Amino acid sequence: MFSGGVTVSHMSISKKVLERVAEAEGRDSTELDEPLFEVVDPDALDAIFESTENGPDRNAGTVDFEYQGYSVRVTAEGDVLLRERSEA
Repeated sequence: MFSGGVTVSHMSISKKVLERVAEAEGRDSTELDEPLFEVVDPDALDAIFESTENGPDRNAGTVDFEYQGYSVRVTAEGDVLLRERSEA
């Protein structure tokens, strides 16, 4: 089950991911061990749900990836949800 969410309209999705993971870890986003760009392209992540001037709204779907020991889900609404990965 994914938990929590950060919805701050003025913050980029990639920054929301960093802030949400840092919050879950009890650390500052600048203190995370792994750069986000090593697991996902931050520019592509920021752009994927942006509406285009002449195109349709991109208001549906999710992007899932693993980062810092969490399964991360980004929604088209701009929510960042985390699920701690269980170690097998």
